[in-house]
Amino acid sequence: MSEVDAAAETPEEPSAEIVEAFAKQLFRSENPPGVLWDTKLFEQAGRPTEGLEVASEPVKDDYRRRAHEMLLNPPAT
Repeated sequence: MSEVDAAAETPEEPSAEIVEAFAKQLFRSENPPGVLWDTKLFEQAGRPTEGLEVASEPVKDDYRRRAHEMLLNPPAT
């Protein structure tokens, strides 16, 4: 196997931004609309955030881990 073939089979380490984006998409697909990843948009709009259900850091970390794994090991096509 050539170096080019080996490189093509080895997935590149995804950036933190890509992992975060995938984690948010995965979170959104598995949770009801009333459960939020964060409150940034509400805060930017000057809206109250009291009473909003927001994912905890351990939950977010789990979604980031899963997203990272998905990016490194995409499903076979």
